[in-house]
Amino acid sequence: MPDSSLSDSSYPESNLRDANVSGEWAASQNTSIPINMPGNMSSDTLASEVVRDVIVKNENGLHARPAVKFADIANRFSSDVHVHRHADEASEAVDIDGKSVMQLLTLMALPGTKLTIRAQGIDAGSAVDELVKLIDDNFGE
Repeated sequence: MPDSSLSDSSYPESNLRDANVSGEWAASQNTSIPINMPGNMSSDTLASEVVRDVIVKNENGLHARPAVKFADIANRFSSDVHVHRHADEASEAVDIDGKSVMQLLTLMALPGTKLTIRAQGIDAGSAVDELVKLIDDNFGE
């Protein structure tokens, strides 16, 4: 028999059971449960998208070292980051995940290559600003 000096709240299973009962009750009442947004943000703010075009000017293009720098910066943000290489006479258009070094290398972005950086999420603007600055600064090389 369980120790009567311990309350139900000391057992994690009890807390889960109580949460499930509350959730089932709310569902049976056909009510919505509000989601707490930071500050005065709406769900539209959370889903913002920022898009900017850049030209790779680095004399060696987007090789391994710059790809690592790009992915490191992109991964500091919660927003999804994608990079699009525009088609030219030598290659087809490519759309990749900007947080993946391997995918960035598949862009084969040589000097003069036009890229579009697109970020979607709560910090999309900051992510794109930092990534554009990195490219404009020739990846610090």
